[in-house]
Amino acid sequence: MPQTAARVWRLARDPKAARAATTHQNKQRARRERNERRRRSPILGRRSSVVFYKLIAIFGVVSMGWGVGKLRWLGPRSADADPARVLANAAYCVFVPALLFRTTARIDIDPMPWDTLIAVFVPMLLMQIGV
Repeated sequence: MPQTAARVWRLARDPKAARAATTHQNKQRARRERNERRRRSPILGRRSSVVFYKLIAIFGVVSMGWGVGKLRWLGPRSADADPARVLANAAYCVFVPALLFRTTARIDIDPMPWDTLIAVFVPMLLMQIGV
């Protein structure tokens, strides 16, 4: 808002009017900044949206498992075949090795505590060989 010479002269003579104008300008500036922050961030904050999307993924996987069980895609329940056993075997034989491979592929070898790893895994390996 451009200030005219008369307004500047009035504000210079009346300190109360100057304070009121400054307060009004501060309120306008604060309102503008608040609106800019609202425009910059989505409905949820950045961290909140990450948590929200992860929760959606978890609920999606659980609902897919529920749907597979409800539709009996893993086979009917009988004395020799249990759908829960099929799913557990798939998790143990496919998903766990894939997760371990992905984790070890991303690991940084330089900062690893080699003394601790040797102290844990050498006795464990010797025990496995001995038994």
